[in-house]
Amino acid sequence: MLELFELVKNGFIFGLIDNIIVVGAILIAALVAMYACPCPVKRAARWDWSVMSAIVGSLANALSDFLGAIGDPTMWSSITGITAGCLSVTLMLVVPKYCLCPARQ
Repeated sequence: MLELFELVKNGFIFGLIDNIIVVGAILIAALVAMYACPCPVKRAARWDWSVMSAIVGSLANALSDFLGAIGDPTMWSSITGITAGCLSVTLMLVVPKYCLCPARQ
């Protein structure tokens, strides 16, 4: 267990903060669009779509950070931490949406 912590700790905070900023920007843009757009679609459906967009954006950002860390030899020691930090934000979106709301499935 300690070895896993040592492997993940380098870069974890970076990945966490980086992905929170990306997901936050996506959700803020979705909220602005949801209230500014006079679409006939219900707000709940638009919010679900927005959260799904944030999940996809979060995964894409995790992949880009992972590939960026692979491409830079000075970041190789932080690859797992950065990727784990990014994916933890994705889990923060996925768990409440799909695991805690069985009526939505």
